[in-house]
Amino acid sequence: MQYKIVPISPVIRKGENVTHLAAEFESVIQKYIEQGWEFVSLESLSTWVTGSSGCFGIGSTPGYMDVKQILIFRK
Repeated sequence: MQYKIVPISPVIRKGENVTHLAAEFESVIQKYIEQGWEFVSLESLSTWVTGSSGCFGIGSTPGYMDVKQILIFRK
C-alpha cells in the first residue's frame, strides 16, 4: 500500500466564511481522488520552528510552535 501526505495551508480572508475553507479542502481532495488516491484523513501536525540569533543578537527572533494541516491519501 502507498501513502501520500499533502500539506495544505488554508486561509480565511476578511469577509470569507468557513464555506470557502471547506471548498478549498474539497478541491484538493478531489484532485487526488481523480489521480486514483483514496482520502484517509485530515490531521494537524505540530512542529517547533527555531528562532534566529540574529547578527550579534540584533534582529534575533524567538522560536515558536506552528500547526500545519495535512491530508493523508492511500492507494
